[in-house]
Amino acid sequence: MFSGTSPRKADRKLRRSAAIPLRLELWNGRAFDLANEPKVKIGVPSPSALRFLLPPDLMKLGQAYVEGIWA
Repeated sequence: MFSGTSPRKADRKLRRSAAIPLRLELWNGRAFDLANEPKVKIGVPSPSALRFLLPPDLMKLGQAYVEGIWA
């Protein structure tokens, strides 16, 4: 679903929809801070995992954890 979304575009979309102290570390080593001082880090293991983050939703994060996307 979001595999065609560039990381920069996804970063902008997340920043607009949620002001949270979060750092996303992508599969390719790039990192995006969604706040000036992020307190939480989420490692995104693959481009297909972005679908669990856009739009931000705790239910989707829980689903990703249960499905083994993030362990």
